[in-house]
Amino acid sequence: MGLKKTGSSFLLLSIIILVVSLVTPSFAMTVDPLVKETVAFVFLPDQEHSGKFIPQGTGFFIAVKSTDNPETSFGYFVTAKHVFQNKDKKDWITKIYVRLNKQDNTSEYIPIDLFPKGERKNIFTSTDPTVDIAIIPAKIDHKKYKVRFLGEEFLTTKSDFGKFNIKEGTEVFFTGLFTSHIGEQRNYPIVRFGRVALIPEEKIRIEENIKTDLYLIEANAYGGNSGSPVFFHFGVDRTPGSITVGPPLLKLAGVISLQFWDEIPVKFIPVPRQKSKKTSQAEDQKIVPIVNPNVGIAGVVPAYRVQEILFGDELIEKRKQAR
Repeated sequence: MGLKKTGSSFLLLSIIILVVSLVTPSFAMTVDPLVKETVAFVFLPDQEHSGKFIPQGTGFFIAVKSTDNPETSFGYFVTAKHVFQNKDKKDWITKIYVRLNKQDNTSEYIPIDLFPKGERKNIFTSTDPTVDIAIIPAKIDHKKYKVRFLGEEFLTTKSDFGKFNIKEGTEVFFTGLFTSHIGEQRNYPIVRFGRVALIPEEKIRIEENIKTDLYLIEANAYGGNSGSPVFFHFGVDRTPGSITVGPPLLKLAGVISLQFWDEIPVKFIPVPRQKSKKTSQAEDQKIVPIVNPNVGIAGVVPAYRVQEILFGDELIEKRKQAR
């Protein structure tokens, strides 16, 4: 009887440990350092200081296999469309600099001229103008630069939402530029974690007269994060109704497009200051404005929008011409 009781207790304890580990997978969530090698930073030249650069955003590399030769791939650099545009989003920036990490642990600024149309066109976007995605071709010397390309199989399609049980609460992370520490000698992408907060069935308003396809994640995003790749992190419960044994699965969820801010009006707080004989009564108070905070929600352009551009007629034709 004693042996049976001990065995039952051990079995019960094992079940409890298993259940706890399944319902709290986020505690063990880590990111393979190689994921950060898919990311590079976008800069603009500093007009006031020659030879210096201003961080503009983040982008990442992805490869599409040739239909003629599966061992041959076409590389692309993906970012948010507004990273390549002026502040008013009406005109394209004519030249950017992409900083790549090198194999010797330094980095290099690579100048890239942008051509939105014409024979030299190298910016490819969605036929839907509200989609905040831009893609440019990219060839990398891997002997010189420490860069990795995501495979096209990382793209999350619409059908994957049901296949992998994607819903509010699904774990995500993104990696991108952190303006407070961009790195002096090389890129240092920061990794931020969160969860899917909303998968809406309608488009989300991003400007007064503009709505677009986005889903929202509970993760703080700030300037410089635009264009960062967002990944779904699927654990053991990724298949509905069953437990999957093995390492976590990563899929490209989409691209960071924007952040949401609290719309509370700016408040003015009167702060007493030392009186002097030269100040009038109206000057006895100093007004200090309070800025609006980030609400901790980021908008993500779904990865299937990236797929639509990569496998759209325009880039398919470009790949045919390059054979």
